[in-house]
Amino acid sequence: MVQIKALGFVATNRPEKPQLEEIRCVRANLTDKCEAYRLKVRTHSTFLKVPFKVWSTRPLHRGMRGRGVSVGSFFCSGHWISGEKLDIACLKNLDNTLHVMPNLDQIRAIIKHYGPIVFFHPGEAYLPSSVSWFFKNGALLYRKGDSVGLAIDSEGFNLHREGTNDGEYWIDLPTDGRKERVNHENLESAELYHKHGKHHNLTKKPPIFSDST
Repeated sequence: MVQIKALGFVATNRPEKPQLEEIRCVRANLTDKCEAYRLKVRTHSTFLKVPFKVWSTRPLHRGMRGRGVSVGSFFCSGHWISGEKLDIACLKNLDNTLHVMPNLDQIRAIIKHYGPIVFFHPGEAYLPSSVSWFFKNGALLYRKGDSVGLAIDSEGFNLHREGTNDGEYWIDLPTDGRKERVNHENLESAELYHKHGKHHNLTKKPPIFSDST
């Protein structure tokens, strides 16, 4: 008997079962293990009286020899514990021939030659930072009609996720002594990256910033 596996969950706002063409299952030998990656939604179900979380997924086996291929699905649960096996899968690349792929030294040479270099004026007062640094160090979330801003979670979990750019919400600098520090940002936390390969990434981080002369 052929075993099949589901590639993800189907979300719907209708009481009827999803149409058959909306569901994707494949033979188990064509799948690989996946893992919960980034937490996208964290809320609490008022109907079930339990917490509810949604994560993006990625292949468990990655890198040069990893065969897992992400399908862009998500995983959701109210009681999942980090490290537990997921009951959904990702696809598997059955052809792992790498003879046409550049090796690590070649990739580094390409990045060194073609990679971006960002120059700043020696007197530049406003530098970049990572988004998480900006949130952690005092950025505030305001809502129209409220005079006091709310601290933002470092992963942005409490940011408004619906609607349009209608001016109902906005992000601003802290109002205390941290304002100047946050306004000038934090170069050490900033990063650029380069993606390479069929389904694996190679990340290039600083030092790639330089003052202009």
